[in-house]
Amino acid sequence: MVMKTWIICAVFALATTGSFAFGKNKSHQAANRAAQSLATAYENVEHAVWSSAANNMTKATFLLDGKPATAFFNSDGDLIATSIVACYATVPKSVQKKWDKIQAETPVLEAFEMRSIEEHAYYLRTGNGGKDLVYRVTPEGFATVYSGKK
Repeated sequence: MVMKTWIICAVFALATTGSFAFGKNKSHQAANRAAQSLATAYENVEHAVWSSAANNMTKATFLLDGKPATAFFNSDGDLIATSIVACYATVPKSVQKKWDKIQAETPVLEAFEMRSIEEHAYYLRTGNGGKDLVYRVTPEGFATVYSGKK
């Protein structure tokens, strides 16, 4: 009976060690895939700092062509979305034209470019008279209020 208990303990120890090692290996593979995804998507990445994010995602903060950027990767290491700090003067002319039509007198305080499989848009944060608004403007020139009140 004692021998049977030892055998069961040994099998359990090997099984848990193997699954732990597999989980660690899978995590390492996902991290490598995320790094490869970032390198494939963007050539001029500098100073990448990796961290965990919500929902089993991985987050990379880095400089892209000298601009602060953040990228998110799923648990398999696939690139989900990228947010890049932009200067209003460098956003596409179609975005600037749309902005001039709807809010030319309101200054843009911040601009972010968001890229994902589902969207490519610019988020423009404005502030005028204590009203903070964020507009979503696509490169095609479609604009909506993303957050805040007019």
